[in-house]
Amino acid sequence: MLQGRIAEGLRRRYRRYRFGGPSRVLKRPVSVSEKVWRIETNENHAMRHAWLKSVVHGTVLDVGAGHGYVTCQMASVAEHVTALDATDKYRQAARDLAQMNGITNISFVDGNAYELPFSDESFDTVALLEILEHLDDPAKAVGEAWRVARRRVVVTVPAHDRMTELPGHINNFRTEDVVSLFPRATFARVRDPFLFVVAEKS
Repeated sequence: MLQGRIAEGLRRRYRRYRFGGPSRVLKRPVSVSEKVWRIETNENHAMRHAWLKSVVHGTVLDVGAGHGYVTCQMASVAEHVTALDATDKYRQAARDLAQMNGITNISFVDGNAYELPFSDESFDTVALLEILEHLDDPAKAVGEAWRVARRRVVVTVPAHDRMTELPGHINNFRTEDVVSLFPRATFARVRDPFLFVVAEKS
């Protein structure tokens, strides 16, 4: 009950955020497996990509960018995207994906969510996409994202009770758990199988 009231109260302010629309059509490099590609291009993820393109703007930091599929989707509407990941093979796969698809407004940085190598308010938008469910200390990662964000932090995590469906997911957040991590959450909505949250700084 509490979860529903929080989500409804917040999303009432921001009904303009779209959940539908086309994803950018990308070609798959050999460094991205067919299994990952099928997941990233399925209907549920296409809905997630469309929503992200309605909430990111300006300069974007994608924390834990992985293979870079969502990074490339955001690059179609952002001024510039910085893709940060601690895993060499993921950064290389993301580079390959951007290069194969002629996307030039992405830079790639080695780093982790707990110690972002950027000064305060370096990015208009910071994206924490499908990462908080993997972390031992999600509050620390959120604090770092909030520090380097100039205008907003956007979050997606699997919906409650879907978080344990994949290996590596160690948190099973409810809406209020994620919202409580942010000093100024302004939007929260569950659209199965994801939870979407926006926190505004100004």
